[in-house]
Amino acid sequence: MAGIASAGLAAAGPAFAKGGIWVSAAPHSVRVGQTIHVNAAGHYGDGVEVEKYQYQRACIQQRLTPSGPWHTVKCGKVINHASWEVGVKADANVKALRHGTVQFRGVLYGAESPHVKHPAPVTTSEVATVRVR
Repeated sequence: MAGIASAGLAAAGPAFAKGGIWVSAAPHSVRVGQTIHVNAAGHYGDGVEVEKYQYQRACIQQRLTPSGPWHTVKCGKVINHASWEVGVKADANVKALRHGTVQFRGVLYGAESPHVKHPAPVTTSEVATVRVR
């Protein structure tokens, strides 16, 4: 099972024409006990999401098996969509605690208020996989 070693915010990622989120994990192969650096970044683009959700947040999720459940590792700050040039981001260092593979994805959440306890998932990134040997 993987656990969090430490977490903080990452640098902004690339811009998206219609909104979206991306995730990266490095290195792609680690030994048990080593740390995996994971970051996610994104923003809403033009369209219904901007009108429906004024606030957005990026989160990093992980799963330990290809068909296992996703668990949130870290979420970034809630951002007002008016500052979309900045976008949303999250960054985490995850310690690999067992052999196998660990998968990560970014999730872009939207909310009508910055105080909503359960924001709506708007989109997810593709999966980044790390081999633990």
